[in-house]
Amino acid sequence: MLPITFFELFEQHLHDSTLEHPPLFGLEAFSADELAAKGYELIGDPTDFHFYEKSHATAYHRQAQEVILKCYFFNQQRLGSGFSIVRGVRLASLLRHCKRLEQQGKGTRPNLAWYFSDDKKEGAVILNDRHVMRFNQWSHKGAYQVATLESDFDSSNPLGQAATRSVKHTFEHHSLASMRKEARNARQPGAFRRLLGALHDAI
Repeated sequence: MLPITFFELFEQHLHDSTLEHPPLFGLEAFSADELAAKGYELIGDPTDFHFYEKSHATAYHRQAQEVILKCYFFNQQRLGSGFSIVRGVRLASLLRHCKRLEQQGKGTRPNLAWYFSDDKKEGAVILNDRHVMRFNQWSHKGAYQVATLESDFDSSNPLGQAATRSVKHTFEHHSLASMRKEARNARQPGAFRRLLGALHDAI
């Protein structure tokens, strides 16, 4: 079990500070050699874009939540980090947490840009033009659950905007006004209509 909660992990991600705390993940450093030595799996060609990943458990609402830490590299250059989230974390829960951070003076209200698939069963929200939360609807009546936490890399790198660019190429952008209008249609997925109710409380 990681020594920090999922919400603390989320806050670190939003502040781009995940890679500043290797001991939290049982590491001495976020180097390729250290990651390989500590059981992180290499995905991709180490002479090109690749990453190391490993599953961890963290506390989320008094339960164990599985997250998969990914550390990205291009050749020998470390680019950044991200997480895959195993089913269990609701999108609305993280949006409410952002509001709590603002109320506590620990953050500012993020600028949110919403993107959805044609059927509204999956999508992504871009926070402050940099951070990405992808989400999907696991069940017909369920709420959206977060699938990944990603961020753009340094703008000087050719892969710098990979996270946000991928979202914009995959999904269609929706303004909050258009989302509110569409949510009145009972044929829209339950998760989409429930999200609008959650947004009313969270932003």
